[in-house]
Amino acid sequence: MGLLLVESEAEAATIYSTLGPNDSFNRNASSAIYGQGVQGSDHYSVAERFTVGGSSDFLFTSAELGVYSRSGTASLGVVLMEDLGGLPGETLESLSIEVGPDVRLHTVTSTLNPLLEAGHSYWLAAVPTRDFNGGWYGNSEGIIGRQGIDYLDFNIGWLAISATSGAFRISGNAAAVPEPSTLAMWATAAAMTGSIVLRRRRV
Repeated sequence: MGLLLVESEAEAATIYSTLGPNDSFNRNASSAIYGQGVQGSDHYSVAERFTVGGSSDFLFTSAELGVYSRSGTASLGVVLMEDLGGLPGETLESLSIEVGPDVRLHTVTSTLNPLLEAGHSYWLAAVPTRDFNGGWYGNSEGIIGRQGIDYLDFNIGWLAISATSGAFRISGNAAAVPEPSTLAMWATAAAMTGSIVLRRRRV
């Protein structure tokens, strides 16, 4: 694993987005999201896959989702996950937001800032609490992607289908690789430390 530094002064960049001009999305179509307390014993979670383009790694800072609640304000889990063979895999960070019936983007802000590597795919999942009943609006740009669904009645975990991608944006700060001179300085310091330890052991 390489050494990474955060460019703290830089503004967060858009890593991936399905949003249209002026952050537009399709307000007339959505994927259902609901918890176990809504329709008996089942629940329905939705995840959207995205890939980090370009050659730069990023530290995840926030996500914006076009989600809504049908029954007043309710908590919705938002989970950033690794890709595991085309399905949502290991959790990188779990967050939550309060969602109401208003049609807008809801933002979650990262506290862990996990690394998102260039060329790698990840998943952003909307996981309902027990009484959550709402949905995730689709994009208005005609973007078709891999969508993961976790439907308890299937009892087999996540399934992946090809579907219209939900409306969302992933943002982050570029993860800067140290300059060669900095790496050389660190290597020299490490070598000197190792040498001192060996001398003490011999004594």
